[in-house]
Formats: sequence, C-alpha cells, structure tokens
Amino acid sequence: GRPSLGFFQDGSLPVAPVSGRGLCTWRAMTHSPARILVVDDNEALRENLTEALVLEGYDVAAEPDGEAALRRLEREPFAAVLLDLMMPGLDGREVLARIRQDARLEHLRVVITTGYSGPTARAGVEPDAFLMKPFGVRELLDALRRVGLPIAESAA
Repeated sequence: GRPSLGFFQDGSLPVAPVSGRGLCTWRAMTHSPARILVVDDNEALRENLTEALVLEGYDVAAEPDGEAALRRLEREPFAAVLLDLMMPGLDGREVLARIRQDARLEHLRVVITTGYSGPTARAGVEPDAFLMKPFGVRELLDALRRVGLPIAESAA
C-alpha cells in the first residue's frame, strides 16, 4: 500500500534541512501545510492529484490551464506547482518560462508532469523535477521531497 503521511500531534510538519533558492521559509517546523498548485487540462487527473495531495496533508488548489495558473500565482502564495507539460493554449513550457522570469516567484518549486518521454519533450525545459506519467502517490511524494517541500512523516 502507499505510505500514510500525517501531521505530528501538535499539528506541525517535520522538515528536513534544505538548501537552494528561496527555501529558507521551509527550514523550520511549520504549522501550515505546504501549498501546492496542480495544473493539468485532464480533469480526472487534476482531481485525483488534488485528492491525493490533500489526503497527504497538503493545502492544494487546482487550475485547468496555464493562463488560469498564472493568474492564481499572482493572487496567492504557493510553495510548489505540479505542472503538466502538454496543455492546450499556454502549455507547461511557457508557464515555466514565465514563472522563472518573475522575481516574485523565485522561491516556487516546479515539478513538470508529462507522458512524453522523447528528447524533444524536455528540450529547453528546466523545472526543479520531472515526473513521468503515469506515476503513483509514492513517486509524487518523492518528487516533492526532492525539490525541498516539507513532507509529513507517518503519525503511526
């Protein structure tokens, strides 16, 4: 089965020491779960990812496309974005480029999700992590851990 992650009894999340741009806010214990924005044009996948992350203790919002994601990022703070690479309209490649150009979002960790494994799929794209579809909850949590997001440990 998949690992059960949760909060400590006092409601805090344990955080491993991390380094890198903008991660200093996650170095200490926090009483607020990390906020993640899920961006995918596939409604069923977007809902499944949102539900899985909420069950793991994250504060999650979701958007169906790149334009809506960028508007949301202007209004609300997030620690990470789970971003589909191939979407109609503003795709993940362009959303990532705009995030990287915005100094206000320099702290934001970006995990690109894609079902395309060819060399052109990743060409010119430099997210904090890639996650190949299909993936399970364990792979998703491992990717978030690799980019420095706080991961709750099992309360059991």
